[in-house]
Amino acid sequence: MSRTTRNAPRPDDGHDSPEADLEALMPGALRAASDDFPSASPDLAARAEVRGRRLRRTRNLRAAIAIGALATVAIGGTVAVARLGDGAGASASGRQVPAPAAVPTAGSTPEAPEVSADEVMRIFKSMLPEGGSYTEERSAGTAPDARGMTGPAYAGLVYKNARGTSAVGVDISVPYPTNLSSTAACMPEQVRPHEDCTVEARPDGTKIARIKGFTYPNSDTGQKWWRVSVLRADGVAVAVETYGGGGEKATTKSVDPVFTLDQLSAIALSPAWDPVAAAVPRPDTGKERTRKDYNGEAILGALKALLPAGTTVSSPFAQGGYATVVADDGKGKSAIGVNVQAGATPTPCRDTVACTDSTLPDGTKVQVAEVANDKDGNAKVYTAEAIRPDGRRVVVRLVNANSEAAKATRTTPLLTLDQLKALATDPRWDTIPLTDAR
Repeated sequence: MSRTTRNAPRPDDGHDSPEADLEALMPGALRAASDDFPSASPDLAARAEVRGRRLRRTRNLRAAIAIGALATVAIGGTVAVARLGDGAGASASGRQVPAPAAVPTAGSTPEAPEVSADEVMRIFKSMLPEGGSYTEERSAGTAPDARGMTGPAYAGLVYKNARGTSAVGVDISVPYPTNLSSTAACMPEQVRPHEDCTVEARPDGTKIARIKGFTYPNSDTGQKWWRVSVLRADGVAVAVETYGGGGEKATTKSVDPVFTLDQLSAIALSPAWDPVAAAVPRPDTGKERTRKDYNGEAILGALKALLPAGTTVSSPFAQGGYATVVADDGKGKSAIGVNVQAGATPTPCRDTVACTDSTLPDGTKVQVAEVANDKDGNAKVYTAEAIRPDGRRVVVRLVNANSEAAKATRTTPLLTLDQLKALATDPRWDTIPLTDAR
């Protein structure tokens, strides 16, 4: 049987949106936020602001947002970092994601002298160009605060010189072992289409990612945001970011930041951070909850195999329960992603432009719909959802562009609605194995 419904609201399940995929890459931030809340104190607001900045930068680190090609800073095999000058740096171009460097798992908190917030700021300032002025200074050291709360070591300020004004900040942290692969890595263009990103994996195990993007990732205009993330061979992550024209969201103008990518790279790679890296809190891996997810790489392999013959694939990305690619059959790019989940129950057609639901002879509930694009792009979004009698749920999401936030690259989708339904109901999804995830 089948039924067609138009213009009815449908709840957001959190898995069908590229931004939801981005949030799924941020478990470390949620763990960091799960600390017990302290009772109120006179400096609560100031501490909360610093805490918020730390958590946001932790999310950025683990989301591993896009970065460009790194110029060599090593001299004679040793990284040489002096006070930075004002020379122009090379711009990022192209998207390259080589195999990640082999990074040892972080262990327990090391026996190392604590580094104060003032010392973190002093180290940071020692690398900034001379002749500038500082405002809005914020920093955090490696020791727990008065309430026992810890987070990444951090220093940030707004810097002004003859070239302009830019917020600039650095944080140093140790990611959870399960987040290492997504640290210092590019996000797929389906999620952040307006960034230039490259990743370099060095022989010593260091992984370096560089980005040129915008404060609002779904836009290709507005305030510029540049970032360099380094995952060191010892498992410590150092990220440096800057905003053109002042503090974050301080302007809508597209002016270059004062700091070049090369300058940000020099800060992130500096051995001056070694004492901080040795003392920064290690994650309590005992608190990580092990769960079962459908294997993302297996989902990715099945998705590629099920696309029409002659389709080229770029920007592949996989994680537990999810995979996505940009597919092109010669008529334009389309972003397509697949979720595979367990324990789902059918819901009626809601929040769609048009939707048809039906039941297959084996009891599988199927919905095929065109849904609203909530990313301010003009691309159209199509979904097919199949829920097996045992509760296994397969959702395919197709966009007639490389991202929901981008302009449409074709007038018709890569797949017809019948093909989209066939893809979601293919028996291959029943063979995807469950694997441990965190």
